[in-house]
Amino acid sequence: MQIIAPPNEIIAAALRACRRHFIAVAAFSALLNLLFLVPMLYMLQVYDRVIPTRGTLTLFFLTLVLLFGLISLALLDFVRSRLLVRASIRLDRQLAGILLDTSLARRDRTFDAVARQAMREFDVLRQVLTGPAIIALCDAPMPARNRCWPGRRMSGRWACAARWSAAISPSAIR
Repeated sequence: MQIIAPPNEIIAAALRACRRHFIAVAAFSALLNLLFLVPMLYMLQVYDRVIPTRGTLTLFFLTLVLLFGLISLALLDFVRSRLLVRASIRLDRQLAGILLDTSLARRDRTFDAVARQAMREFDVLRQVLTGPAIIALCDAPMPARNRCWPGRRMSGRWACAARWSAAISPSAIR
């Protein structure tokens, strides 16, 4: 097999083919970050509505909403990781054959070392783009919004949850 395109274009084409996967992962990450607010909202509502009134029915329905939110969180996380696995398989199908063919086409003495090194580097690239590193990057706070400080992200979530709780709480209407 003879390669006509430059290696940069081949890798760029393979990454473009996985673009839908990466966009979906980003969308699922945004939804997951919103669902991380559910336990905080639950605690705020319990302390605001249930404890003062001792409302067991309210506690029951709040717990059902919490369970629904946590189950949705788990399912979205599962789908996100499956999307990354599919992207990994797609990258492997598109690039591994070309990489192996070009490595086998070399007729140097150093063929064995070069072929192993190229395959190793491709494996590292595939793992970075579709493994836990990209999930951590998607779940990391945005630098412009949170100034790269994780504590600020949590306090921002708490403040958002407090505002939301105050907006829907009957005690805020007083």
